[in-house]
Amino acid sequence: MSENVSVGSRIRERRVTIGLKQADLAAKVGISASYLNLIEHNRRRIAGKLLLQLGEALGIDPQLLSEGAQASIVARLRESAAYYGETVGDDGSAADFAARYPAWAQLVIDLDRKVRQLEQTVDGLSDRLSHDPHLATSLHEVLTTVTAIRSTSSILAETQDIEPEWQMRFHRNINEDSQRLAEEAQSLVSYLDMGSNDGASASSPWDELETFFLEHEYSFSHLVDREQGQSLVDNSSLLKMRASRMLAHRFFNQYFDDIAQVDDATFTAALDRVGQDAVLIAAQCGVTIPTIMRRLAFAPKDWLETPVGLAVCDGSGSFFLRKPLAGFHVPRFGSACPLWPLFGALQSPMRPLHMTLTHTGREGGTFHTVAYADLAPPAHAGAFPMVQSYMLITPAQSTVAAPLKVGAACRVCAISGCKSRREMSILSEDL
Repeated sequence: MSENVSVGSRIRERRVTIGLKQADLAAKVGISASYLNLIEHNRRRIAGKLLLQLGEALGIDPQLLSEGAQASIVARLRESAAYYGETVGDDGSAADFAARYPAWAQLVIDLDRKVRQLEQTVDGLSDRLSHDPHLATSLHEVLTTVTAIRSTSSILAETQDIEPEWQMRFHRNINEDSQRLAEEAQSLVSYLDMGSNDGASASSPWDELETFFLEHEYSFSHLVDREQGQSLVDNSSLLKMRASRMLAHRFFNQYFDDIAQVDDATFTAALDRVGQDAVLIAAQCGVTIPTIMRRLAFAPKDWLETPVGLAVCDGSGSFFLRKPLAGFHVPRFGSACPLWPLFGALQSPMRPLHMTLTHTGREGGTFHTVAYADLAPPAHAGAFPMVQSYMLITPAQSTVAAPLKVGAACRVCAISGCKSRREMSILSEDL
């Protein structure tokens, strides 16, 4: 069915679906039934006010009736099919479906969106249950207290002759442990409620910092100097914890140090010359590769040809800076896929690693990555040098023969037969 003649078909399909007679619809929009019949048989083109009136009378968004909307709907239907591993050809079936059944097409798109949101929620909850340090500590305290109560109770139940003094001690211990258990359980429930009531709510200083970054779209080019950055932090309602404000202050100190080394004019000129190659820009500007990686990650969108993601970890593999990129999921709480070059760079500091990865998550995609581990002088004599590893992530602009398949984390990874798997996946029975 041609997209140029399908508006009338969509109007007729919607009218029949809701059980409205042709004469009644014509009366609602102030036209004759014969003229509406011509429209429904694609013999009259419509737009503007009449299209809006028909959409209102049919209880449907006029965009779903318009010619321009069908191309978007068909594209989204094909995207949904590809997301689930199905290939929709160019035989016109998707366009025909969208034209004949616009409401059903929109329902499919809406359901797909909800499924993706639920999958992201499941990934986040699984990640949180596995790696949230606060949750792990609370559960440990609860289990430890339960064990102590059980041990004391066993002594009282199994020992026949216990001196009154010892009985009082045991009873006091059980009472104190029970109170502590009640407090820990209440604290744990409150913590879980906080995370479930608002999916975007922050439960740690790092969460608040990431929420702050998201609010500003990871761009602070409007700030002139360090003082404005500090003021932005102090006046932000998103940074409630003292620790999160401290982290934000530390970030802006680094941010303006980077600008002092490579100002905007120098940085954008280098982008024009060599593109978004962090290694080449660093060499041309005479600065470290991590400096340019941070500049790229927090540059305004209109400075870049392709979006950029960034993941930074310390020597223990724990993340302390993340800029997400669509399709490349970075776990909120440490323990990411060990195949990432981010961790390989820790084994060979001061050497950039270029790799193309295919992320096998639901969103997924193929990405080019550059990983680089930087060494800082030891804090004091006898200490080890501090190491931080950076991984810059960009969508792959060209295909390679065999990109490395990676996941987000073992618990939510469906790659079969992975030799680096550390724990059972909820998506696969492989160990």
